[in-house]
Amino acid sequence: CFQKYVSIKDSIFTENINKISALQIKYQSQTKQKEIELLRSEKKYHSNVSNILITALFVGSLFIVILIYLYVAKRNENNKRKITESKLRESEETFRIFTEKLRSIVFTINENGFFSYINPRAAEVIGYNAEELLKMQFHEIVHPDYRAMVIQRGTSRLNKENPIGKYEFKIVTKQGTEKWLEVSNGLIEVRGKPVILGTAMDISEKYRNQMVREIIYNITKAVNDGKTSDELYYH
Repeated sequence: CFQKYVSIKDSIFTENINKISALQIKYQSQTKQKEIELLRSEKKYHSNVSNILITALFVGSLFIVILIYLYVAKRNENNKRKITESKLRESEETFRIFTEKLRSIVFTINENGFFSYINPRAAEVIGYNAEELLKMQFHEIVHPDYRAMVIQRGTSRLNKENPIGKYEFKIVTKQGTEKWLEVSNGLIEVRGKPVILGTAMDISEKYRNQMVREIIYNITKAVNDGKTSDELYYH
């Protein structure tokens, strides 16, 4: 009986040992599986973090490149503008120096119809000084009989309708004297805006000579027709 007891006891012990071993193996397997899953999770986490960092680095680098490009483009644009403005100032200075020596009137008229430049000769002929003229619209010096025509042609030219470029009209000086001008106009562009560039000659002497010739002709004709001095005078 004792041996049977020992045998049963050994059998139970062995079975318990086997169960414990199985539980240990199962526990170790589960623990290992959890460790593997944890390692996979950590690896995935690190991979995601790396991807995010790489993406952020790429986007940041791209953003920096764009900023550098925009900065360089803006700087180049500013440099070009400065060069253009410098050349424009040089051209304007050359134009001013050249026109100040001319005996012809030289002027520019902006898109609003105001004088934007006049040379010294203009002030001599028209009677207004430069400061006064630069506050005036071009038609203000024109004789009323010709004002509508001059306004119409000036407006048409600013609208690029190509009116007659050379014509004559009468002006009234600051002193109230009537004078005749022969004007030639053209349209240019300054800083992207239309500007009338014109020259004018004082041809008042021509009209005076023409008037004198007409008077002499009428006198001669009257004498040849046998008119008396009284008839000639009233004629």
